[in-house]
Parts: sequence; C-alpha cells; structure tokens
Amino acid sequence: MNPNRLCEIWDAHHARLLLIARSIDGSVAFPLLEDAVQDAFIELSKQSIEPRDVMGWLVRVTRNRILDSMRAESRRQRREAAHGEQRWFREPDTTADVDADQLSQAMETLDELSRQIITMRVWGEMTFDTIADVLDVSSSSAHRHYHLALNVLSNQLRRASDVTR
Repeated sequence: MNPNRLCEIWDAHHARLLLIARSIDGSVAFPLLEDAVQDAFIELSKQSIEPRDVMGWLVRVTRNRILDSMRAESRRQRREAAHGEQRWFREPDTTADVDADQLSQAMETLDELSRQIITMRVWGEMTFDTIADVLDVSSSSAHRHYHLALNVLSNQLRRASDVTR
C-alpha cells in the first residue's frame, strides 16, 4: 500500500476507530486499545490491494485483536488462579536444608534471562539446545548463564543460612 494513502486513511479513521475500540469492552485498558488500532493499520499497510470498505476492515481487525488479547488475559488469570501464588519452589525437593522463601527471593534477584534459563532447565527439564533455540542465544551462552546463575543462587542461600544461624 502506498505510504501517502496509508497516512490519509490514518488521518481519516484512526480517531473514530479508537472510539469504536473503546466500545468493545469497557474493562480493556486504553494502551491495549491503542495497540490494537495500530496493529490494524500495520496489517492494512501489508495489504497489496486496499479493502473496498477500509473502515469496516479496520474495525474487524481491531476488534479481533482486542478479543484475542482479552482471551489471552483471561487464560493467564485462570492459570494463575489455578496455580495460586507464584513461588519458585513449593516444597524443597532435595534433602538439603533449603528454605523455599529464601530461594524464591534469590530467584527474583537474577536477571530475566538467567531466571528463564534456570526455570526452563530445572522445572521444564529442557536441554540447553532447546533453551538456546527458544531464547535465541547460543547453547554455550545458555549453559554459561545457567551455571553463573546457580553460583549466584548458591552464594545467596549460603549467606542467608549463615545469617539465620
């Protein structure tokens, strides 16, 4: 689609489209609505031929994006409710004297990548090759992050147990 024509369509329709998006469900956060409208225009830009009824097409795409987001949020809330409060360990599964709350706190101090790698490896029982593929890093990088994170956790738990003694 011609960029100038896309700008014309944006100017003519984006404000009305946002108002329509707001009417779909009053509980949807405004940023999500804005994202849905922008996604619709991105999809429009990918079309080789302009739809006959541009506004109708934009409304349909926006509405579908909002409904998809609402369903995803609903699924997320059901999963969280089913699993209760998120803790990294429910019960220590080793014979070592590990405090689950201390371990949960230690996990939260890790950077996001390391936390994901630990979780995928320990609880997901995933190989480093699979983790690397999912996270778009090398297998050796996933392995290195894993062992560094284990050392960090070990040191934090050792210090915590020294304090409590």
